[in-house]
Amino acid sequence: MKVKLTKKFIDSVDYTAKGTDIYMDDVLTGFALRVGKQSKRYTLHKRINGKLYRDEVEETHLITLTEAREKASIMMANIKKGLHVYDGLHEVLEEPKDKTNNVPTLRDAYTYFKSAKTSLAKGTIDTYDGQILNMNRPDYIGG
Repeated sequence: MKVKLTKKFIDSVDYTAKGTDIYMDDVLTGFALRVGKQSKRYTLHKRINGKLYRDEVEETHLITLTEAREKASIMMANIKKGLHVYDGLHEVLEEPKDKTNNVPTLRDAYTYFKSAKTSLAKGTIDTYDGQILNMNRPDYIGG
């Protein structure tokens, strides 16, 4: 069935009793909503260069309709270019190429904390120093 997929339509579609129903999108040819017994998924459902592609884009609760359409467009472009359907879509999951991170160490954070909290009593600072600064000692057990 061909319909204009909207959030309201997707939310109103009931899960199937058995099998799956496919609702083709009017806006983007080849983009569809597949509804099963327990899930609703955006899918790529298009014949490109004589071959039928049926690939999952994403589950409906994990991505917005607009994002799913964009992702499906990228997937179709990849196929037309001769690339793997998912090329370039999972780069966020890869390790960053620059291994240096700008996350402060506990010591840096503690030094900043002490400079910002100038009204702390000397006894409090001594207690904090004992807890934070002595954690790296080999004989430190905790406490």
